[in-house]
Amino acid sequence: MDRKQAILKAASNLFAERGFASTSTSAIAKKAGVAEGLIFHYFKTKQGIIINILKEMLEQYIAEFEQTAQQELIGLQAIKKLISFHFQFGENNHEALLIVIRDFPHDLMAPGSPTRVILEDRSSHIINILKECIERGINDRSIRDLPAAKTAFIIHGLLHGISRLKMLGNMVLPDLSKEVVKFCHRSLDGFLATNNKPE
Repeated sequence: MDRKQAILKAASNLFAERGFASTSTSAIAKKAGVAEGLIFHYFKTKQGIIINILKEMLEQYIAEFEQTAQQELIGLQAIKKLISFHFQFGENNHEALLIVIRDFPHDLMAPGSPTRVILEDRSSHIINILKECIERGINDRSIRDLPAAKTAFIIHGLLHGISRLKMLGNMVLPDLSKEVVKFCHRSLDGFLATNNKPE
């Protein structure tokens, strides 16, 4: 592991444990085993570290999301796999996701800010992948005739809303991944739509 990655790993551990605001750059440097000045060399500021965590997580998520979408030719099956992937990714990247959802500095998300632009661009990309899978499903008749763009947006909101509740809510949530897959299957399924039409 190079020194930059060591800093990111140490920062992620400390942010998740103490929170972004309560973690000093000196504590990050100590945990990473580097001089504090190296943090500013790589990231300019403490905020630069959390921006880097966000970017790395989003790039990994999108790359794996795209791969998952391409693994299944049938549209409905692709959507179901993408939903399962989303929740598994959250489990595998719990620390980074917690930091981004709980601790991301509000001022970095001001309208028009570089970070806001990155986040909006990546979210649009994710929604477009969902939309393409829905359109594929409409064409292969595994998904009923629905407005693909709006449906993609709804699924995206559903997934991220549940993830936020799980990270921030005071209530204990059950594992909802399988239930969300079933819910979306029932909502989208073209076969069920065709066979449940009123006489």
